[in-house]
Amino acid sequence: MKELVSAAAEAGAAVAIAMAAHHFIRPTRVEGVSMLPTFRERDYLILNRTAYRKKGPRRGDVVVFRSDLSDGKGGKKLLIKRVIALAGDHLQIQDGRVLLNGQPLQEPYLKDGWTNGSLDLMVPDRCCFCMGDNRLDSLDSRSDRIGPVPCKELLGRIVCRLWPFDRVGRIAG
Repeated sequence: MKELVSAAAEAGAAVAIAMAAHHFIRPTRVEGVSMLPTFRERDYLILNRTAYRKKGPRRGDVVVFRSDLSDGKGGKKLLIKRVIALAGDHLQIQDGRVLLNGQPLQEPYLKDGWTNGSLDLMVPDRCCFCMGDNRLDSLDSRSDRIGPVPCKELLGRIVCRLWPFDRVGRIAG
């Protein structure tokens, strides 16, 4: 009987720890190539779900958000993108460059060093503007299908990569 009670207590503790961990972090897998070279298809990432409970995102954060696109299973597709601009920022895309509040944005993480499209907008209140690092192959805030992302749709910030093992590590914003 003592062993049964001990086993039940251990199982209960394991379930409690798993539930608490799921509340604060969430494993996420990359699907697609929009974040190359930062992330490759099938990279396994950890999302900090509490990152934006007290304060909003910062420029450069890599985030996961719920889009209005269909995931093919009756839900909304989750996207992984980089925060480029925040509410009130003036964002322009011209001649392959991104200008943030009139200044060229330094983006060493870009796959091709080029941003296609043309844009001139002020990011709306309580929103952020998100783009993939592979700008030539990314469906992101530049598209009318996505647009500026309401901060309430951010599920969290990517904090580390767990797979593949040769690329394990912290993700800096």
